[in-house]
Order: sequence, then C-alpha cells, then structure tokens
Amino acid sequence: MTAAARLLIDSTEYADRGIAAIPMIGKKAAIKWKGRADQPLTIGERETMFAWRRVDGIGVISGAELATRDFDRAGAYEQWAERNPTLARLLPRVRTVRGHHLWFRSNLPKIVKLDDGEYRGAGLTIAPHSRHKSGVTYEWQNALPKGPLPFVESAVFVPPNVAENAEAICSAISALSAISALSALSATGIDPDEIVRLTLPKIAHERNSKILALARGLKFNAGLADAELASVKPIVRRWHALALPIIATRSFDESWADFVHAFARARYPLGMNPVDEAAKSVDPDALPEIAKEYDSLPAKWLIGLCKVLASMNPDNRFFLSSYDAADRIGVKPTPAWRLLQMLDRDHVIEILDRGNERKAARYRWTGGEE
Repeated sequence: MTAAARLLIDSTEYADRGIAAIPMIGKKAAIKWKGRADQPLTIGERETMFAWRRVDGIGVISGAELATRDFDRAGAYEQWAERNPTLARLLPRVRTVRGHHLWFRSNLPKIVKLDDGEYRGAGLTIAPHSRHKSGVTYEWQNALPKGPLPFVESAVFVPPNVAENAEAICSAISALSAISALSALSATGIDPDEIVRLTLPKIAHERNSKILALARGLKFNAGLADAELASVKPIVRRWHALALPIIATRSFDESWADFVHAFARARYPLGMNPVDEAAKSVDPDALPEIAKEYDSLPAKWLIGLCKVLASMNPDNRFFLSSYDAADRIGVKPTPAWRLLQMLDRDHVIEILDRGNERKAARYRWTGGEE
C-alpha cells in the first residue's frame, strides 16, 4: 500500500468518527483548515488532495469528537502514565518525534500550553502515518477503539487554575463526570483536604453529584470507610464553607444530611468508573438468557452490560448514560440511546429516572419479566 493510500484510508476512518482530517506537508497544513471542523473535506476532495505529490502526512482537527494531550518533554508521558495507569492503558496513544500524543474526548475546547506540552481541545494535531522531516513516522502505540473515543475530563490534564485562566468553561459542560468521566484519582491514602478541593462544585446544579463524589473520595480514596461519622463531619463542614458561594443558601445541616446518605450508599472510589468495571466483566459466552432474543451484537453486549451493572447493586438499580453505553458497545450515542429505550419497552430494563444533561439515567434490571 502506498503512503498516499494509507493516509486516504485514515482520513476516511476519521471522517466516519466525526473527526475532520486534512493533508499535511511536513508540519504545515496543505490547505486552509480553519472552519474545516464544521465543513470537513468530501471523499472526492480527500481522494484528490491526499494524492498531491508533496503531501506526506495527515492532520486532525480537535472538536466535539477529539481532544489530544501532547507530551513533548523527555520522560513527561512516562511520569504521567505512572500516576494514571488506568488511563494510560485505556487511551489511544501515538508515538511522535519528541514524545507522545493521547487521543480522547473532553470538555475544554481550547489549546492550553503546559510545562511539558499542550492540551488541545481545539487546533490541529499531526496524526499517525505522517512522516516527519527527520524520517520518523508517527505510529500508534495504543490503537483507536472501535467505538467513540473515551471521554476524559480536562481537569485530568489541565490544572484547574490553568483551565480557568484559559477560559472559565470547565464547570459549564458535562455531567458525564458523574458516571462516565475518568478522573486522575486511582490511589488510596489521599489527603482529605485534596478530596475536598477536587470535589468542590463550580455551578449550583453540581451540588448533589459533588456531595456524592466527596463521599466516595473520603470513604475509599482517603481510607475513611470505617471512621466514625463524627470525625468526618469537620471535613464536610470545610467542604461546605468553600462550596457555599456556589450553592448559596444551602444550610450545612442539609448538606450534612445529604452527605451521610451518600456516604452510606457510596460503593466505588472516586476515579473508578463502575461502567468500566462492569464492561470488563461481561462474558460473551454467558450473556443473560434474554439476549438470545436479539440479533445485533451491540444489543447483546448492552444487555450483558446492564445485567452486570445491576448485579453490582443489591437493588438491581444502576446508572448508565447513552455516552457510556456507546463507548462500550461500539456505536454512536444516539443509537445507544435508542437501544436503551428499546430494552425499556421490551421490559429488559426499567427506566426509573431519565436523567438530563448533567446526570446519567437510572435503570432497574427486570430481565424481560413484566
């Protein structure tokens, strides 16, 4: 296969994922690319442009379906990966001339300069199979997943104060963090004050999800699962005092009552995604009996995922967003949402709370029994 044919195939795959791609000559775009995220090249344009004589690479434009983290200082990626082993295994990774690129979806549509590289929620990134003038070819180290790219909160890569200086947008987007976003936390023994800092709400509507996050962090990551609640109360009071400008008139008593309830029902550490854990446990050879009534693999896998999620809770209830479902069964969010609606109508699962833009829907496993 020629290099031009390889780049054309890559550009088509990116287009199918909703990622705009353009031809590159070295590190420079071969065409004007501003605005191409909303008006990607047609297949005819791609066939023509990637056959141009000097084109030796492909660039991808960050947007809703793509963000990248560029590590360009020696050892920077390795240090990050040591602190974030789960994400390092999960995220697609590209070997570059000077370091590594990670690919994912995120919630900060800006370029942020960092000490060891860049976070790119906008702009242009050189993609694999591009050839550097040194003769090095960019290559995948962790390949792209079959479905949408994993979603990762920008805060995993960009310190909050840096992101706020770039633009105060981190707080405005996505309730995917309640269930679907991976965080940088994976260890135990984390200082409770750090948990407080990481779980402070940025908008009033985050109050409930952040109280649950606080409960998860203190119970598991800070190792306070067996602590007397009286010893935890001063920590929650500090959280409340810092959160008060955002949550306004909420009294401490009300926040404390909600925390006590959340602490009792918290089952996972902050940073652990129960959907990820459930997806690892789905056995294709031991799917629920009801799965035999469906033809498509996405539907069968979704049934298996729902069953495992339900089994992780004593009341068979679980949270699942269409974005999370889509990532695990290899379809887009809209088809995943339709499959979830179908399973509800077929009484495989029951929708208890349809959720909204800030919270995943809640379901109960019924297994086909009306």
